[in-house]
Amino acid sequence: MTSISQAQICADKHLDDWIAAFSASEAYAAKVRSHEGRSAMCPPQETAMICGLIEHMQPELVLEIGTFFAETSRLMAESVQIAGRGRLLTIDPFGAERAPGLIAAWPDALRAVTDFRAINSMECFSVLEQRSMLRRDLGLCFVDGNHKFEYALFDMLSAADNLAAGGAIVVDNMEQEGPKRAVLAFLTMNPAWTCFYNDRVWRPGDIHFSDLRPTETRNTAWSVLVAPPFIQVAAKGFKSEARLAIAKPPMGVAFNIAHVARKTVATANFMYVAAPYDYHLTGSGLFVARRVSGLTIADAGERVVVLFEPPIVFDALGADMNYRFELELTLEDAAVVGLDGQTPFELLFD
Repeated sequence: MTSISQAQICADKHLDDWIAAFSASEAYAAKVRSHEGRSAMCPPQETAMICGLIEHMQPELVLEIGTFFAETSRLMAESVQIAGRGRLLTIDPFGAERAPGLIAAWPDALRAVTDFRAINSMECFSVLEQRSMLRRDLGLCFVDGNHKFEYALFDMLSAADNLAAGGAIVVDNMEQEGPKRAVLAFLTMNPAWTCFYNDRVWRPGDIHFSDLRPTETRNTAWSVLVAPPFIQVAAKGFKSEARLAIAKPPMGVAFNIAHVARKTVATANFMYVAAPYDYHLTGSGLFVARRVSGLTIADAGERVVVLFEPPIVFDALGADMNYRFELELTLEDAAVVGLDGQTPFELLFD
C-alpha cells in the first residue's frame, strides 16, 4: 500500500480545525456514548477523540505509551481496523505478564493490527529514530506513561521528532502537574504547533498555566497537541541520523523548504562517519568528517543547497565498513522554518 503523508490526508482542513468541529458534532457525541463504561482509566470524551482522530487521519502507525489493562488499546485497535490501514504499537515496560494475555482474548482482526512490546518509551523511540530519515510513519501518539514532568515532556518531544507532518499527540492526565507543565513547556519549544484543550484550540503564547484548571467536565483531563503540516525547525532545531547505503561521502545537502515565517539565517552541521564493523572491538579504523555551513532561508517552496567545502574525501571504501551520518539544522533567531513533510532534505552525491 502506498504511504500517505499526514499533510496529504489533512490537506482539505487543518487538523486543529477538524478537531474543533468534530468535538462539537453529533458523531463525536455518539462515539462518547458508545465508549461509556468501556474504559475505566480514560474518560469516554478522550477515547472518543483518539478514535475519531485515528479514523479520520488513517495513520500508518499509532503509538500508545502506557498499555496498562489494554482497555484504551482495544478501542484504538478497533478504530485502526475501521480506518482500513495502519497498525497500533502499544508499549508498557511493566506489562509483560499482564498485557499479552488480555490482548490474546481479543478478536483475531484486532490482534492482527496490534503489536505489544514490554519496553519503555526511550527504547521505543530509539528504534523509531533509526528510520526517521526515510519514513515518518508515526501519525498519532497517545502519551499515558509516567506522569512526572520530565518523563511526560520526554515522551512529547520524542513523539514530535518522529511524527509525520500534520500528526497529533494526545496527552492524558492534564489534571496532574507533570503533564500540564510539560504541555506548556512543549508549546514554548514548538511555536508552530497548536493545542486543543477544554473544547477550544489554543495557539502557543495564548495558553497559560491558569488556563489549565481542572473542572467538573472530564474534557480538562486531556489535550491534543497538533503538528503543523510541515516538519518544524525552531528553537530546538532539526536533527536526523541514519546509516548510509552508499559508501561514498555526499558532496552536500539540499533542504526542501515548505514554510518560512520570515527570512532567517541557519546553520547546517553535518557529520560523516565510516567505521569498520569490528571497531567496537579494535577501536581502530574510524573515519569522521564534519562540515558546518551557513545558509539563508527566505522563501517557502525553495530548495536550499549546501555544498561541503572542502569536500569530504574518504578513500578506504569497502563492504566491511559501516557508513552513517548525522545532520542538524539550527536557526540563529526565534524564527520558524518548515521542512517538507515528505522529503525534508536530500543528500547530494556525484
